[in-house]
Amino acid sequence: MIDRLPQFAERHFASLCAAAGVVCNRSEEDELGWDFLLQFPARRTPGRPADMEPAGPEAFVQVKSTRSAPLVARTKLSNALHAAQNARPFFIVLIIPGESAPQVYAKHFWKTEIARTLRRVRLAERAGDASFNKRHLDIRLTETDAHSDLLGWMRQTIEDVKPSYGAEKSRIAATVGHEDGFGLMDVTFEGGAEDLLNLHLGLIDSIPIKRASYVPHRFGIAAAKPELELENARMSIEPRSKPVTLRLQGGSPTQELRVNAKLYNALLPTDEEPRHRWMVDAGPLRIIGGSGSYKAQINIGYDERWLLSELRLFTTVAAWSATGSIGLQLYLDGQRIPLGTLTLEDKESSWSRIKVREWTEALGAVAGASGHADPHISIADVTEASPLLSRFAAFIASPSIRMDYEPERTDDLTRAVVYHVACDVGEWCFLAVIERRTRTDEMHCSRRTLTFGEPRILDAITCRAL
Repeated sequence: MIDRLPQFAERHFASLCAAAGVVCNRSEEDELGWDFLLQFPARRTPGRPADMEPAGPEAFVQVKSTRSAPLVARTKLSNALHAAQNARPFFIVLIIPGESAPQVYAKHFWKTEIARTLRRVRLAERAGDASFNKRHLDIRLTETDAHSDLLGWMRQTIEDVKPSYGAEKSRIAATVGHEDGFGLMDVTFEGGAEDLLNLHLGLIDSIPIKRASYVPHRFGIAAAKPELELENARMSIEPRSKPVTLRLQGGSPTQELRVNAKLYNALLPTDEEPRHRWMVDAGPLRIIGGSGSYKAQINIGYDERWLLSELRLFTTVAAWSATGSIGLQLYLDGQRIPLGTLTLEDKESSWSRIKVREWTEALGAVAGASGHADPHISIADVTEASPLLSRFAAFIASPSIRMDYEPERTDDLTRAVVYHVACDVGEWCFLAVIERRTRTDEMHCSRRTLTFGEPRILDAITCRAL
């Protein structure tokens, strides 16, 4: 009969560590529940510099003992809480003396044990008892927890958690029990359901609230008291969206434009039927719907600077509207959703719409060829640059150009023409080198007429104007 079984178990575990070449540091003060801090030797790869090798893993171990079944290791709830919250590995070792050799069992303190611990702590706090050192948590082991190579199993268990053991354990401790959310907020706000829906969609920045109370929940258990209480404040929400594709069809002949957009959803439970609102945001084009209807808005301030791609969307839709309505379709998760048609009503001339679109398309071609991200341009910038921009766009995008002159002497045949063209628009300078191949080369009496075909951008620069 072993009289001092706990000391026997700790000495036996220390001997196992020594035999495996693992440094076993004994705890001087057993306040946090661990008896030993293990330091495993670093693994060495032949031919690899030692300074490039990671250090060996470390782990806390609590050693328990019993004389017979059941295989249960009892630990203080305060110690279990430390094991759950500490990013280092933690193991429970149970040793049973045997006739020939002790039997050794071990449990890795991982997802199940972390969840049980944090749930017990939440229940104790809810009951008004924060004396966790007076409560206990039973860790049950089975025959599957017996390990002939205990230290080898421990090390492999740690190294199997990729890419970072500490980061993964911290993630588990922070998120377990929050599968259904992190808490409930009771809010009394000023305004109506429309204001709350608009807030969720990001159409307004905030709404006034009279009072609010937030109570954390975990494992479906409310905290003992609110974490936050306030009065006479404002509430804002960060809208959540998912990427979608918006397809537009219009113009004469019919053309197609696909743009990346964001879909926002807002659902408000009510005593009657839930209120649902959604919004598709494609920069200057917004489509807001709900309750079986929707409306589309496209708006851009004269002096407001937008990304060039967004400005091109606006000018394209404005130009197409001169020839009739514009078809709208939404692609979401592989599904096509018809959204009907968009019609613009304004007094701007169709000629102006078409010309501005041509100019922005030319600027977009140069920006794309230069590899530059979207510069910010306004309608005012485009209008101010229009005297030069109209020629710039023609040199960039016209399907052909003609040169007519009276040669001083007989010229060689011309294979192509290469020229550069530049224009400042707002804060940006657009420059392109264009090549056009000769389409026709004719003499009419003493005058030579050259016609050059489709343009090809050889090089381009988009930069801040000086």
